[in-house]
Amino acid sequence: MKKLFGVLLLFIFVFSLSACGNKSKPGVNGPDEYKVSEIDVATNVKGWDLFTNPAFRYEIRFPNSYGMSSSGEDGKLVKLFQEEENINLALLFRGHINFINNYTLEEFYQNSDNNLYEQYDYEDVYIDGEKSVLFKNVAKYDGDQIIDLLAVDRKFGIIEIEIFEPEDSEVKTILNSINFYPAGGKVIIK
Repeated sequence: MKKLFGVLLLFIFVFSLSACGNKSKPGVNGPDEYKVSEIDVATNVKGWDLFTNPAFRYEIRFPNSYGMSSSGEDGKLVKLFQEEENINLALLFRGHINFINNYTLEEFYQNSDNNLYEQYDYEDVYIDGEKSVLFKNVAKYDGDQIIDLLAVDRKFGIIEIEIFEPEDSEVKTILNSINFYPAGGKVIIK
């Protein structure tokens, strides 16, 4: 009887770990094309530059060879280029204040000029534990460019991440290096 009880407890423990594990893992969890192992990310980002966006409470790491521009303290626009001279846009982070309307992602796009939910394929993903949506093959700039777009609901703000180079391993590593800070202002050491 004790043996059966022990096996049952072990089963419940393993099941509970697997049920909540996906939401708390760092990195991109969901689409296989953007997954990079935690070990590979830790190895690849050594020596990379660090950018912190205090307005939208996240940080990213990117290679020293990349160029970066930011809109400043408002944190609404961050661009990463594959070359220091700001050539070949790789990622664009666009922040939208959301604490007044408190929209969900679906409501945010329903109230915009371009409802991505109606126009494009999408799937739910997690980025550093934050529930997000990945829109595939989004036409931007009057259809001149096709990108993937990650939309992250931070409750107080929505962050859109436009991915211009989805096949690039450094871009995937950058996405998996994103670290979101809690909205309440408390930084939790992992």
